[in-house]
Amino acid sequence: MVLLEVKLMAAETNYEIRLANRDDIPMIMEYIDQDWRRGHIMSVDRGLFEYELLNSDGTVNMVIAVNHDNNRIDGCLGFLKSARKSDVFDTWGTIWKVREDSGNLLGLKIINQVKKISGGRFYLGIGINPNTAVKIHKMLLRDNVAKMKHYYCLAERSQYKIAVVKHKDLYEDAHIDCDNFEVELLDLDSFIEAFDDLKKYEDDIPYKNKEYFIYRYFQHPIYSYQIYGIYEKGVLTAFFVLREDSYLDRIAIRMIDYHGKEENMRAVRSIFPQLFADESVEYIDFYEYGFLDQNIEQAGFNLLDDNDSNIIPNYFAPFVQENIDIWIASPIDGARFVKGDGDQDRPNEVKRA
Repeated sequence: MVLLEVKLMAAETNYEIRLANRDDIPMIMEYIDQDWRRGHIMSVDRGLFEYELLNSDGTVNMVIAVNHDNNRIDGCLGFLKSARKSDVFDTWGTIWKVREDSGNLLGLKIINQVKKISGGRFYLGIGINPNTAVKIHKMLLRDNVAKMKHYYCLAERSQYKIAVVKHKDLYEDAHIDCDNFEVELLDLDSFIEAFDDLKKYEDDIPYKNKEYFIYRYFQHPIYSYQIYGIYEKGVLTAFFVLREDSYLDRIAIRMIDYHGKEENMRAVRSIFPQLFADESVEYIDFYEYGFLDQNIEQAGFNLLDDNDSNIIPNYFAPFVQENIDIWIASPIDGARFVKGDGDQDRPNEVKRA
């Protein structure tokens, strides 16, 4: 422990570790392009970069480590807030990168600065690298680390081009009571009007508020999302978010988020016949962690387990026909994760809706 503290102090004296601002954006984008991946969307699409990280006061939700010797960035970590215009929020990390010759201890110093500067309740990791970040979260930060569960429901098709189907677990119109629910597609005005009927869920981790959902799903600069409300006796009790991915002439429907009364998730299945009426749709899937299995299964989904011979792809730009694990980390029990959290549903291509 003494050796760790000495090395961290050395890192602090060699670097200015601070919150970034608008003037730093070109240097950050250049660093991402050179040290993360050439052509990474956050290195070439300034509009998306600013949408995700820039604040109205000119600060950027990213901590950077600037080398005193050459004035270059040697490490960075962004953070995304789970609520907007609220004193209560949690944060997800994004774009965590340190130059290889700088060592992992600089990365640990940066993450500690993010926790201090962001002011959120809990710092959550999603999409963390299983070979590097998982070890840091588990051994040094003492976080709970796990893989998200991946659920799916297949449409009946004679041929699949996106999925690889060795066994068919098809949607069945099971005798699950959905008669008390109405599911409606919400536009922005109807969402704003109905949202206040929802419980605030401030004890949820992460805590998400109305302003977050509006900005995240209705105002996204590239992706087009569909938000469906679940009404019980005329009152909005939950909603879920869908988005389409495509490959060749086929479509995968992604359930990106679910918010509200969890036991009402079974109402999601009521729109499957409508979705699958489009012959180009192969399946709907849902990445999650922290929800009750029973509620997801009653919604019509099947678990894609580690030994499953079926393949339900996650990457579409470029398309990769493989099953993909998404790792998460949390400092507290009871946290929930969905694919819409953090940067896990960020576009990889510069393409405007």
